[in-house]
Amino acid sequence: MSNDTGSRWPASLAASLEQALGAAVSELGRAGLSAEYYRSAPDTLTLEARLGPAHRKPGHSVHAVLQVFDPRWPNLSLMRVLERRDDDGRPTEESRVPVYSRGLDAALSLRFVPVVNSLLNPFDPLGREESLCVGCYQGRIAPSDALRAPAMAFHTLRTYRREGQLAVIWVDFQDPLAVPAVRLVRSLVARRDVHLIPRTRTPSELRTVVRSPSGRMWHVGAMSTAVDEGLALARDYLNRRARTGGETASTPA
Repeated sequence: MSNDTGSRWPASLAASLEQALGAAVSELGRAGLSAEYYRSAPDTLTLEARLGPAHRKPGHSVHAVLQVFDPRWPNLSLMRVLERRDDDGRPTEESRVPVYSRGLDAALSLRFVPVVNSLLNPFDPLGREESLCVGCYQGRIAPSDALRAPAMAFHTLRTYRREGQLAVIWVDFQDPLAVPAVRLVRSLVARRDVHLIPRTRTPSELRTVVRSPSGRMWHVGAMSTAVDEGLALARDYLNRRARTGGETASTPA
């Protein structure tokens, strides 16, 4: 994702981030996920991991993508899950994919997310080892995974603070099976600082730039302005935290 700040990364900070991304690739590899990092734009550093084959769609795989793009807040990121064609890496630009099978859900929630939630904590400008990852949760869970959704949500909402996240911000979140389950779990375990922002009718101008095996860069849209709202909310958290010397008042969901 190209940033909207007009800034560029200082060389030393970019080098440190790339070193951290390289360590994350190794950690994800130990967890059984094939991953890589690269620059997808001059101002965007990308970590991408293959979660597994797409649900009932031969020739396609599901990839989780984390992008770091704002030099003012190097502890801010955007995560998105994409379906990509295996032969040429072409992404599917459609908000109803991917479909999360049980295996894909577990790979995302239990292996990828814990790594990226703590990845940028050392880059907290205030030195408090905290960060914010805005998650673009398009797609839907497979009916066979519906009963497992509350357990996955429970795990995420119980662990995000210990992983260094200031809040949970999920955008384009509209799956009719997952939303009720997550809202129920939120009401029980995390009533504050959990924001589930539904998809809007207005397309976002932001694009996720990802690389194919051949080196071609794909500019993937299909996000709504919910992602802009989520990033604005994340920056508000970080700005308020800076103004108060590291203490951030909780924001109601």
